[in-house]
Amino acid sequence: TKRDLERLLTPLHRDSRTGRTVGLLFQEPSTRTRVSFFQAASRLQMHCIDLNEKELSCVKGESLVDTVHNLSWLGLDYLVIRTPIE
Repeated sequence: TKRDLERLLTPLHRDSRTGRTVGLLFQEPSTRTRVSFFQAASRLQMHCIDLNEKELSCVKGESLVDTVHNLSWLGLDYLVIRTPIE
């Protein structure tokens, strides 16, 4: 729900989510979840970046952890990951 997403996206160091950037990384197909997160972020006036796993440095052997650190360094405030790993 929107309330759950707002609670999860509560920043630790700033008061406002306006203008923040959230990346969506889906490692398995999920139309409803992808669109739901995109719409929620848009309603919170956040910028959304759709990340394609095949275009990330993970393809070249970079770990997902290193990729996340690099995305954060580049200004990504939040990352939503849908993975088949439980």
